[in-house]
Amino acid sequence: MLGNISLWFYLPKYFNNYYIKNLNIKKHIYPILLLFIPQVALKIYNIIDKIMIGYMILDKSELGNYEEAYKLINILFTVVSSLGVVMIPRIANIFSTGNYKKLNNYIKSSFEFTFFLSFPIMFGIIAISKEFVPIFLGEEYKKAILIVTSLAPIILFCGITNVIGTQYLLPTKRQKQYTISIIVGLIVNIILNLIFIKRAGAIGAAIVTIISQFIVLLIQVSYIKKQVNIKSIFASNIKYLIASFIMFVVCNLLNLLNINNRVILVILKIFVGVIIYFIFIYIYNKIIYLNIEQK
Repeated sequence: MLGNISLWFYLPKYFNNYYIKNLNIKKHIYPILLLFIPQVALKIYNIIDKIMIGYMILDKSELGNYEEAYKLINILFTVVSSLGVVMIPRIANIFSTGNYKKLNNYIKSSFEFTFFLSFPIMFGIIAISKEFVPIFLGEEYKKAILIVTSLAPIILFCGITNVIGTQYLLPTKRQKQYTISIIVGLIVNIILNLIFIKRAGAIGAAIVTIISQFIVLLIQVSYIKKQVNIKSIFASNIKYLIASFIMFVVCNLLNLLNINNRVILVILKIFVGVIIYFIFIYIYNKIIYLNIEQK
């Protein structure tokens, strides 16, 4: 609060003859609430599963394994969502000018960037989780391997909802729709956690997180399907899915080499995976380009 108040002292330098008494605060309360509510819901959404595991499961190692696995996945998701911070003001500015064609082009670019990163990261962490988790978290977190694998699709789902919700719905003044999607996801998360956590512990919570995030994704897609051609976007980015799957298969085949050193195996999988991924995309683009030329 003090940090924000300090900014007011710089205003006279940029604004002349503007007084606080002229501010119409009331008109800003409703739109601020529309932004505030989903932020609160997101915070609850991100911690409710951990609270429920801690409350419902006597074995507290379940909570430890889940929390550390979630942190690892969250670190990887941060890489995917990095573009969102840059795109929000840009899209808001384009929307204010009414240039919807340019707006759609930016959204398509955001989707491509998201798929380009999220697919290989998702398949990659699954491919190396068996070796990487004990290195990164320690031997006592071996159960977290399965949790990391279960939570991996979040990287893709949250990446897509980051583009739709944060980069599109919010800058285009559709906060209400964004809020609805988050609250529905939160409600589904709580209800399903009551069922799954008792039966499957941390793994159950991971499954519920995937289901609820997928529901948020579907709701947000339904809101923008008339403005954005989602099918076309997914079809044009299928190459990243195929490339990532091939990378995943090749990385798993490296287990046949019987390399006992986990660090070396992880480095080898990452190195080979990156090469396979980019080689496939290069070949795929070349084939598409040649087909277009022939037509």
